[in-house]
Amino acid sequence: MGADALAELAYVLAGVGCRPWQRRHATWRQGGRGAARPLQLRLQPSTAKCDPMRPLRHCAWQGVGRVERQAVSAGAGPSHERTQAATRAAAELRELAEVAEADGGMVPDGVVPSALVAFLVGVGERAGAARAAAATVVAATCQAVQWASLARAREMAALLEAMGLHLPELLGGAGELTAPCAACGCNARQLFRVRSGTAEGDALLQTASKRAGDAAASRVPLKCQSRVREVVAAAHTRYGAYACVACAAPRMAEAQ
Repeated sequence: MGADALAELAYVLAGVGCRPWQRRHATWRQGGRGAARPLQLRLQPSTAKCDPMRPLRHCAWQGVGRVERQAVSAGAGPSHERTQAATRAAAELRELAEVAEADGGMVPDGVVPSALVAFLVGVGERAGAARAAAATVVAATCQAVQWASLARAREMAALLEAMGLHLPELLGGAGELTAPCAACGCNARQLFRVRSGTAEGDALLQTASKRAGDAAASRVPLKCQSRVREVVAAAHTRYGAYACVACAAPRMAEAQ
């Protein structure tokens, strides 16, 4: 059974109210063998026939500026009256979020709008189980936000590490080898060579030459200091200097 068929099966299970038994979700084994594939709706990919995120988009009342409005179809509820009730509840949820976000805020976390319960009842949920279903929706939404936040954090950590930044309090690696930037002196895991011949490159080399020239001149007699600064500047002009990504960024942008 392929991924599309499993997604459809998970969609059907979720639609008929299948709930975990003793905290165990339904799984599928091809021919009764091999690894068990979970049938949780949130783990399924979108297909041409079903979209696992559609139920959550129907129930969205947070961040509506980033969530496309999901229309309630004519046959969404078990009867015309309940479908109309679900449509009104969905509009109320959307309006609630729009009003809150227009004022620069959000619906308070942990507050479940009464319209969500009305919507779930309208699309076929039993009235006695609607509150539990609403809690499930809230839990799924919170979990999705948490996973998205973790994914963004990991992505940002990989990006910062690829740029060669030395941030042991964020990325770890306090014992990693580092080298100082020629322009600002900050330690970095990776430096970028900047050559002369361009406006941004010459500006960076001038900063690096002054910094390194002053440090070198402080170690020689006063009458030799000007000559030392000239030698340092000449070396940078000929060979370039190694800078961190922050200092080298203007030269990188110039090269684009």
